[in-house]
Amino acid sequence: MDGRRSGPLALYVGGVRPYNRTMIKTKNPYEQTLLQKGYSLTEIRETKSTQTRKFPLTMYGRTFQTEEEYNEALHDFLNGN
Repeated sequence: MDGRRSGPLALYVGGVRPYNRTMIKTKNPYEQTLLQKGYSLTEIRETKSTQTRKFPLTMYGRTFQTEEEYNEALHDFLNGN
């Protein structure tokens, strides 16, 4: 070979590598896959909730008439009451 490189590191000149989204360090294989597909870490990590709760709400056999009642029960559950 004549010393020329080919592939993604062919542009590596003078100690500076070109920016590449897939070069971002993450130990999460799910995030790494999405980075390779072109997503940014911000896009990957932002919460996307499309579910809106409608009351009265029945969940696991309990019926909550209002959102306030649901939040109070959730608060009690999380605090071990």
